[in-house]
Amino acid sequence: MSSAIATTVAVAIFTGGALAAVYLGDSMNNEDLPDIGNSAGASDTTPAIQARLPNEKQALILEKAKIVLIGRCMKRLGVDFSPEPAINPVFLSLWEGGGLQPLTEGNASKYGYHPAPLNAGDKADGQPADSPASKGASGGSRQLKQWERDAVYGDRDQVNGKPVPDGGCFGESQREIFKSTDRLVGDTGNLKGKALRTETDVLNAMLELFAVAGDRVSNDPRYKQVINQWSLCMNKAGHEEYRHITDAALSSKWQETASATKEEKEVATADARCRKTTNYSSIYRALNGAYQEQVASEHKQFLSSWSSNLATRLGNAQRVLRNT
Repeated sequence: MSSAIATTVAVAIFTGGALAAVYLGDSMNNEDLPDIGNSAGASDTTPAIQARLPNEKQALILEKAKIVLIGRCMKRLGVDFSPEPAINPVFLSLWEGGGLQPLTEGNASKYGYHPAPLNAGDKADGQPADSPASKGASGGSRQLKQWERDAVYGDRDQVNGKPVPDGGCFGESQREIFKSTDRLVGDTGNLKGKALRTETDVLNAMLELFAVAGDRVSNDPRYKQVINQWSLCMNKAGHEEYRHITDAALSSKWQETASATKEEKEVATADARCRKTTNYSSIYRALNGAYQEQVASEHKQFLSSWSSNLATRLGNAQRVLRNT
């Protein structure tokens, strides 16, 4: 849970630089492969599913309104609750298309795979230093005690002798923000047929679509080829143990320390160089954009309903903030 009591996030599984990519077979027929043109140049077009997400400003509006509503509810229960709003970190990845975070040799040599400070100023794979992905999640607050968390999420019936609303104060905030929204039902994966009534639900529904596109990216022979080239590059750099880009970028070793070790910096620097040498980032973006377009065309009705739902939620959130 983030410091701002943000969404309970679905697990984002990275394989092949794509969300929830699952191995589906040895090859794909050439006629099934989308045309990605000259992938040497990165496209400025936002991928189709990614384009449906709330932007940074909209995400903050929803987050601020949620915090206000939870705060009002907690105040009724006799609890002070005033954390700083923080963008759900899952958005930071999804705004980049759902793949691995961009990596530059400059930042890799200093910070490894750990987040660079907000003022690092080093652009990553063409991303401006002030882009959402380079900013990271903001905000911070005191840690809630267990009984306070229970009040937020409805895991107890009473606090200070007062009844906790159904679903806790988080549930109450979601009912207000989702008021008068069109009924939205998941249409793929584990959420197929399920009514989506909270920010957790609607984000997870989008993650399901990112996952479908990610599956297709990972099984595209052009993607497999660039991964093989990346692996050979890492081998030549003395890091033969890393056969896949995620083996390096998502190694559990890097999670054991608060800052990058010497080994992590060396691996990350080699990784950044190999991504550049193999044109990994541009090829991934081209494939991801093509497959997101495919998936979006297969789920037009859901995405249209999702956008309408988001617009209503934003209107409700803005009304909450105006009345604060």
